[in-house]
Amino acid sequence: MQRIVCTTGTSIFTNARQRIGQDAGTLSRSTLIRRYSESLKSECQNQKDFLARFCAETNSLSRLGLEPGDDVVLLHTETDDGRECAEALRDVIKEEFRVNTKILPVEGLQVADADRFRKIGIHHLFRILREECVDWWQEDQEHRKVILNATGGFKAVVPYLTLFGVLHRIDVVYIFERSDALIRLPPLPIHFDYERLGQARSALQLLKREGVLKKEQFFQAIPGLSYHERPWFESLLEEDHAGDVTPSAFGMLILDTWEKDTKQIRLSPEANEFYQKSSGETRKRLDHFFRIRSGETAAVTVFGVRIWMCTSYRIRPSESLGLSEEIMCTYV
Repeated sequence: MQRIVCTTGTSIFTNARQRIGQDAGTLSRSTLIRRYSESLKSECQNQKDFLARFCAETNSLSRLGLEPGDDVVLLHTETDDGRECAEALRDVIKEEFRVNTKILPVEGLQVADADRFRKIGIHHLFRILREECVDWWQEDQEHRKVILNATGGFKAVVPYLTLFGVLHRIDVVYIFERSDALIRLPPLPIHFDYERLGQARSALQLLKREGVLKKEQFFQAIPGLSYHERPWFESLLEEDHAGDVTPSAFGMLILDTWEKDTKQIRLSPEANEFYQKSSGETRKRLDHFFRIRSGETAAVTVFGVRIWMCTSYRIRPSESLGLSEEIMCTYV
């Protein structure tokens, strides 16, 4: 089963008005779409030709191998035009593809106010993508697949969809309107520098709690940060003319990933004692081991008790780690 999450635009109404002509202004939108659909079908040789010409969204969906039982999630702007276009598109997709279809508004997603778009719209977009893509897929990873379709909607959203796809290893597709070429960006074998970003974790969490800080306060909250390292963390911030900062869309995305995907590590008493006493290069190598073994950026949480029914690893004696005897750690 696959789920296609699509941003949507207004091409369906633009195409309808162009085809119907002067009468378009006198028709309700539902009647306009019905007449447009009937007129276009009358000259198309088959369903594939009709879907390719109907609008950008149906053109791309027709090339993704949808089957009955699949899901299509349509994301639209907070405007009335965006909602009405998404509703019309939902009805067409249900009729032509026979798939489950729903529409979701994205608060703050519009083109009239750039600040609202960046500070509210993108945050809500990432939240919805997390729920509709990542959370849904994690419920049944073996039988579910997610694709982000960036064809519809305004193009300022495309980089953010791509960023989300890269971070969560989700396919992103795009097609030029009425083109035959589907551009696919598959999951890439790249990762963000979580070790460096992790240096700012407590500062970013503080900023999220407070809502707004002076830029200098944020940087001072990052342990051991030198002045020349500050540019590494600029992307986490949204700054106004007064020097106040809030979490950027990227900063909120990273925070959300930490909160949802971080796994805990529980150490046996022996491992706990060794870890607490470690320092310098040995501590760095142990921390690196914990991150690598979990497959994610792992938070080292010490409970000091041995637990069971979880995945356990034994760290064997190692001169490079300074270990003279085997210790055990367990991932939850």
